[in-house]
Amino acid sequence: MSVDFLSQEHLIAIQRLRAEILEPCLDSLSSHVHTFVQWNKPVLDASGFPEESLLLVTGLLPLLLLLLPLLYFPRRTRPHIATLQSLSTFLIPAGARWPVSFIFSSTIREDKVILGLNSFVKDICTGQIELRKPEQLRSIFGRSLGMTSCSVIIRAGYSSRVSVLQWIASTFLNVPCSTAEIYATANRPNIQVSTALLPPLLSKDVNATLCLDFVPYSQIDIFVRKFIRSLPARKTASIEFTTIAPHVHFLRNTFILTAFPFLPRQYLNIDARPFQRASTPLFVSLARVTELLSSMSLQVSVKSIEQLSNEYAQTLLAREKNMLDNVPLRDAAIREWSLSGWREHRLMLAWEAALCSSGLLVRWKIVVQRR
Repeated sequence: MSVDFLSQEHLIAIQRLRAEILEPCLDSLSSHVHTFVQWNKPVLDASGFPEESLLLVTGLLPLLLLLLPLLYFPRRTRPHIATLQSLSTFLIPAGARWPVSFIFSSTIREDKVILGLNSFVKDICTGQIELRKPEQLRSIFGRSLGMTSCSVIIRAGYSSRVSVLQWIASTFLNVPCSTAEIYATANRPNIQVSTALLPPLLSKDVNATLCLDFVPYSQIDIFVRKFIRSLPARKTASIEFTTIAPHVHFLRNTFILTAFPFLPRQYLNIDARPFQRASTPLFVSLARVTELLSSMSLQVSVKSIEQLSNEYAQTLLAREKNMLDNVPLRDAAIREWSLSGWREHRLMLAWEAALCSSGLLVRWKIVVQRR
């Protein structure tokens, strides 16, 4: 697989540019400088600056400018080639060469590759590049990707931060339907694979599980109290939710990367977009939920609290793999969501799994019993 940064066609184009544009410009510049010297000869004689020195500098300047591309490009392309060869252990280009959009949207150096977040996701969703192993995203978020000579960093730009802020504001203003209603709509006959958009439930009893990832942050108290009141006496149920790690600070690069799998999908068809998460995982905490349940001690008792990040990550990766290997599910997803939407959902499953396994996200399960 070729990973040349500059192909033979690029070098020919550079040489043609030099012959047709650069050299005539330099000849013209030299002519103008010589004319300038002749016109200002009395001034130069009075200053004592030798005419021969000025003409020598004028003659060397075009030569240096002509040699600059030959000196610069070979020194800069060798580390690029080696870096892209190392990057191929993590990403696979769709064709024989790396996409031009990927090259120009990335900062490729000898010791690291900085990938723009939006361009990286777009190139994967449109099929320009592909993850070699989805589980390797964990190493990127943990800054420990095992490449031969460089590291990979995914960096969020200004537009990504603005998109996250707009989405957070919209989730506080818009109140979606309850979790139970969302799960109920997934059973409609015309929705074949929409349940794959929902987080995996560790409990087989859907009605006995409340997932706070779908609940607006400002409505957590209302939803939890309503959920507890709906349980029969001595009924055991679970409340599951995701939180961000304490070291993830608001609007930093890690915060944007952590928020990304919760954002509304860009490539899904409209019918699938109602199955989306709230911004609650970015703000809720274990202490907040346990304090709420403690205030309801007369109605419910807490039986156990479990941290399930690794198990949740493995479940997400298993779903991602199933969407690739399960031919009927894959065909149905592509037919219902589009090919780009299918790629996007697989990426987001792997993305959230990597966040959980790298410690940026934490998955919790609280088992309660109605008194």
